[in-house]
Amino acid sequence: MTAPRAERWQPDVSVVVPVRNRARLIDACVASVLETGYPADRLEVIVVDNASTDETPEVLARFGGRIRVVREAQRGPAAARNAGLRAARGEVAAFTDSDCVVAADWVARLVAPLGDVAVGAAGGCIRARPDGNDIEHFGERIHDHAKAIHYFRPAYVITMNLACPLALLRAIGGFDERLLRCEDVDLAYRIAQAGRTLAYVPDATVYHNNRRTLVSLMAEGWAHGFHAMKLARLHRAYQRRLAGTEPAAAPACARTAFSRTLDPRQERLYWLFFDGAKRAGKALGYLRAGKLHEAA
Repeated sequence: MTAPRAERWQPDVSVVVPVRNRARLIDACVASVLETGYPADRLEVIVVDNASTDETPEVLARFGGRIRVVREAQRGPAAARNAGLRAARGEVAAFTDSDCVVAADWVARLVAPLGDVAVGAAGGCIRARPDGNDIEHFGERIHDHAKAIHYFRPAYVITMNLACPLALLRAIGGFDERLLRCEDVDLAYRIAQAGRTLAYVPDATVYHNNRRTLVSLMAEGWAHGFHAMKLARLHRAYQRRLAGTEPAAAPACARTAFSRTLDPRQERLYWLFFDGAKRAGKALGYLRAGKLHEAA
């Protein structure tokens, strides 16, 4: 059995934030990362500007030397995050998204499980904005990181609240830039197949701007279904091998206590819209995914 590192392990951390055309949100995101209380001499914040055409570069310039800004012309979150990984100097790479705000102590809490060298990725709790509407709070059910890690088989992680050893990410080739979505699921599969475990960290919280209308909720469901078919082309054997297997005994913290209780009928309606759009996306994605498979 692999022994954990020292209890007060405090690695150098590179936080990577990809952004494209989010001038309205990126200021709060970056400020929250800088204010987590992690030692400044052990923290670097890398914001990857993915060819923004709005005022995002001007907003980032206001932070001056407190952050590093990397430009990446190739579109897509995988390409942007890989650009951040190439620039990173920390022992651990942590990720959040430009439409998130992280909680106090987020960095320290999220990276703590990686003190055990058997752990290949740590994912934290993803919350809706406290003042969000019911559809936004329903989004916590979609982005349920505890369920993704402890109950889904194969398990997966979500990049809006994720940390991994930088050396491991580089060893497995980073993110697959052929994937415009589900690149975090693909990464989790490869981390697991490299013999590392995934850890859920319930007290490492980010607040995400979830979809707030039924139309945008359906668009998210469609995107999930469409891009999942590309993922299936790459990992069909692995998915089939683990599908239906019993998850290991999970700790009590593995069951998410959502921040807002929804009316059961309302919640069923939201699932109906989301899952219906997801099935439609899968149908089209199945037809289109062959091109990715041929290029692999």
